[in-house]
Amino acid sequence: MILLLILVAMSVKEIFKTSMVNMAICIACIIMIPAYLASNRPIDEWTIRYIVPFFILAPVVIGRSNNSRGWKFIALGVVTTFILFCSIYMHEKKDNSNDIINQIKHTVRQNNLTNGYASFWFASSASIDGDISIAPIDVNRGLNILACNKWLSKNYWYERGGNFIITDDEVMRNITIKEIGNPSKVIDVGDKKIFVYDKNITFNCN
Repeated sequence: MILLLILVAMSVKEIFKTSMVNMAICIACIIMIPAYLASNRPIDEWTIRYIVPFFILAPVVIGRSNNSRGWKFIALGVVTTFILFCSIYMHEKKDNSNDIINQIKHTVRQNNLTNGYASFWFASSASIDGDISIAPIDVNRGLNILACNKWLSKNYWYERGGNFIITDDEVMRNITIKEIGNPSKVIDVGDKKIFVYDKNITFNCN
């Protein structure tokens, strides 16, 4: 990773001012890293996807510079290939039974819950099998409200409603209680809590 950052920095310095295309590629490559670090998103495995464009564009930036020639580029290729093989091996050996997503899916099924809400990442990951319907909700931590997440979602999901909300942290839990009320049941899943209600919860997306 350090070698990649060094090569990218050297490549950006070399090609940045050579053309508008190179300038645009360099900006697109490096802008997400400071934006990610300066954002209010937690720095963990759930948000690492925000800097994926860097890893896609970094080889393009290096390839358009003179750093794509010589031992440094070969060394980077060898290291990258080694890391990829190690990742594949570790993924095959990894026991996913304790993964938080699998824990959530198991708990939701075990408690006969079908329709509910969660933040975008958990909503999309936990409902991917199709037997659980979890709509993504936007947690506005500035206004202390819950709202429809209109990105990659349908109004029907919120009109249909649900009776549980998967809460990420204490702030989300406090907002949920303020907006929806106290749950009739709280289920602990790792560091997450599932608030179960004895009423149907709907959201107006208009």
